[in-house]
Amino acid sequence: MSKASKSKEIFIHRDGKAIRSLIKEIGEERYLVALEDSGLTGQLKPKRLQDFFLEWEDGYPYLCHQYPMGKKRRILNIIGYQSIPFLGWERTRINVEN
Repeated sequence: MSKASKSKEIFIHRDGKAIRSLIKEIGEERYLVALEDSGLTGQLKPKRLQDFFLEWEDGYPYLCHQYPMGKKRRILNIIGYQSIPFLGWERTRINVEN
């Protein structure tokens, strides 16, 4: 008997200008620490702005990065930053493991 997959609703934001503004507000030092904490150093360090996105899940916003091969990584919880965009969020559903 196979397990039924569950899904949940999240919100995604991909506007490059908003993400650039947020990264600027975060600052280089905090950004680099967040990358290190996420294990994204060396070859894994994000290189292209268009691969970043914001994700809002379970009441918390995150700065995320998606690699060309499809793997998604959360970099930083961005709650409290002033540059979190108000408009432009897209609602989507994701599958979650049981």
